[in-house]
Amino acid sequence: MRFSKQRQIVLDILLESNDHLTADQIFQRAQEKDTNISVATVYRNLNQLEGRGLINKVNRLSTVSLYDGNIEPHDHLHCRKCLRLYDIPKKEVPNIIDQVAFNTGHTIEQAEIIFSGLCQTCKAEEMKS
Repeated sequence: MRFSKQRQIVLDILLESNDHLTADQIFQRAQEKDTNISVATVYRNLNQLEGRGLINKVNRLSTVSLYDGNIEPHDHLHCRKCLRLYDIPKKEVPNIIDQVAFNTGHTIEQAEIIFSGLCQTCKAEEMKS
């Protein structure tokens, strides 16, 4: 895959971000770096980067996909209050995949676990009220 200037911009935005971003958020940030970049170019590059395993697409609890520059194996916490998505390292989650595979006899090739609840900040705010 040839890395055009625009593809590199999209990848850099995700690698530099601590957040999980929508395609529209990536487009807005890309526009700050290159005013000629179009939303179609951003979507095309996101699909190509995901297809090559350079980024992850997270389908969370809504219809909007989020993109993640962290390609290390990890799970997520979706905060029901602030709606942010937080990374949870795999070492924090028991090996549920092996247990499910053993108990069902299925071969599991990929799993995306999304926990739903409250992040630390929102939990602290609820405890105050």
